[in-house]
Amino acid sequence: MARTDYGNSLLTPVQDETGALEIDAYGLIQASLNFTGDRSHLSDSLADFTNGVPFPFETNYNMVSHKYTVTLMKAGMFKLKVDYVGVELGTGYTIPKIHGIVNTSAQPIESHVNFSTVQNSTDFPGGHAIGGTAKVPLNGAIFNFNQQSQQYSFGGFGVLKKSDGTEVQNIKQGIRQFLKPGTTVRGEIYFDASAQGIAEKLSAANGCYLHSSDSQTLIYPWVVYGPNYGSRWLVTAAPIEPIGRPTSETDSPMCKVTYDLLYGGTNGWDKDIYPQAPTIFT
Repeated sequence: MARTDYGNSLLTPVQDETGALEIDAYGLIQASLNFTGDRSHLSDSLADFTNGVPFPFETNYNMVSHKYTVTLMKAGMFKLKVDYVGVELGTGYTIPKIHGIVNTSAQPIESHVNFSTVQNSTDFPGGHAIGGTAKVPLNGAIFNFNQQSQQYSFGGFGVLKKSDGTEVQNIKQGIRQFLKPGTTVRGEIYFDASAQGIAEKLSAANGCYLHSSDSQTLIYPWVVYGPNYGSRWLVTAAPIEPIGRPTSETDSPMCKVTYDLLYGGTNGWDKDIYPQAPTIFT
């Protein structure tokens, strides 16, 4: 007696009636759908989803498949869980998700704002100049003269002496560095294929200080540091992480950039040392 087949052959995976979507406040959407198919066509199904399949329902997001999980079932069947990821339509990238890191780093004492003269009395009420100058050294500061360059360089703090030549303790003796407070803003942005060029510009800005407009885009909201923009922010890291299978040697369905921006103080960054990045966001 010949076999009689009924229903769907499942040669093409059939989507289950249930699924899940997760949307965050920054414009990133993640979704998962389940499909059931015939195991004899598993390799074809995997190839299709690996290449990136658009989300089958209409949303206000540009989503594509980027990961899947296969469960082998009885009767020669398989269950395929497909994960999608995307960003809200429009700009092609999410709102930055940021947080501020405030710490200290060791800096040469001669780079202190009040080393030669008191330039900042607001943060240092009643403070005094730390080292002075070669002509008028303070607190036992030693300035070495270089015959070749005809310039002085700071050589540290020595002992203090009274008018009778008696040595007294110098609290600054041996100090060559100080702990300078610093602020770093770390953020992450997801880009879809249409905005990959912006992601590449952001990554290429590593080691450069930003335009004011880009600072305001990358540090949003500014509550983590206050409204200080422009050349005060230097890109110190901006690696790109492709998401999903690349569509070519240079293109990916989505990518994520995690970046660090270092605050350069009220004077910003020395333009003789650090270049300004080209405009990133237009």
